[in-house]
Amino acid sequence: MGASGVLVRLSLQTHAQGNLHHRGTVLCCLVAFLVAGDCSMAAFAANEVFTDIDEIAHSGDLLRERQTRAEMRVNEFESDLAKGRLPLGVAETIRGDLQRKLEGAIRNLDVIGDFDAVFRSALDRLSGEEN
Repeated sequence: MGASGVLVRLSLQTHAQGNLHHRGTVLCCLVAFLVAGDCSMAAFAANEVFTDIDEIAHSGDLLRERQTRAEMRVNEFESDLAKGRLPLGVAETIRGDLQRKLEGAIRNLDVIGDFDAVFRSALDRLSGEEN
């Protein structure tokens, strides 16, 4: 069975279980690809979460609201990883990829204003640090 057959089967299974949230499907697909030995989907999952956090950082809301929303997105990410029942090494790979992206955003000298504070809040949450 090709990879596309795996994607279809997992997507249908996810929807049949009542989880219509697209990230659940992405996580199931992620498992299928990682089991097959392709870690490129780990980067995709981390990119999706990082993009969400970047959009939050630039949303124009008050700083504390953006920080809270970014932290909540990290909580959702962690919950998705736990629900996916991924092998520890796979979950750590995905988490590490997101951590590197957040650290890169914080180090980026082109980031002006308080955007880095939002990325730092997300990174602190990912690292298990409380504000």
